[in-house]
Amino acid sequence: THETPDEYAGRLNLALAGTASEKSGLARDLDDVTAAYDAARYDEHEPEGGPAHSTLRQQAERIMQALRSQSRQERLEQQGSRSRRKR
Repeated sequence: THETPDEYAGRLNLALAGTASEKSGLARDLDDVTAAYDAARYDEHEPEGGPAHSTLRQQAERIMQALRSQSRQERLEQQGSRSRRKR
């Protein structure tokens, strides 16, 4: 399927659902990274170097960390349910 970055961000936002405080922080990170992408892609305006660029990099890393953690947790849950079925 072809989806816009904003549609993809919406799916990521759902995937990142966690505790309220985690969600609000990650949702803000995702909003900021998506806005920066939209500006670079459609307005042809790259974020300034320095602190703003560093902040976006940190936000993207937090998003990726949350997705990796969620994926790891899902794999562990799947392995646990398989081993319970084998018993």
